[in-house]
Amino acid sequence: RAEAATTLEEFEYWDGLLHEVIATAARNSFVASVFRLMNEVRSHAEWGALKRRSVTPERRLQYQAEHRALVRAIRERDTAQARTVSTEHLLRVRRNMLNF
Repeated sequence: RAEAATTLEEFEYWDGLLHEVIATAARNSFVASVFRLMNEVRSHAEWGALKRRSVTPERRLQYQAEHRALVRAIRERDTAQARTVSTEHLLRVRRNMLNF
C-alpha cells in the first residue's frame, strides 16, 4: 500500500507498518519494541520535516524496490539476503535523512 500512497504522510504510515510487521514476525521482542518506538517518533514534527527534506520521488522508488527485495528474501527464507537488503536500506535511509 505504500507504493499506492499519494501523500508522504500516507507513504510514511504504510512504510512504518511494514517495518513493524516484519520486526514483529521475527518474534524478537526487543527489535519489535524498537520499531514500535520508531513509529511513534514518525508522528513527531521533526521526523516529518526530515522526511520532507530527504524524500525525493527517486528515493521513494528506491525505498519501494528495497522493500520488495526484503519481502521477497523473507518469503524465500533467505536470511543472508534479507540481512543484506535490510542493512543497506537502513543505511541508505540514515544517509538520506541525516547525511550520516
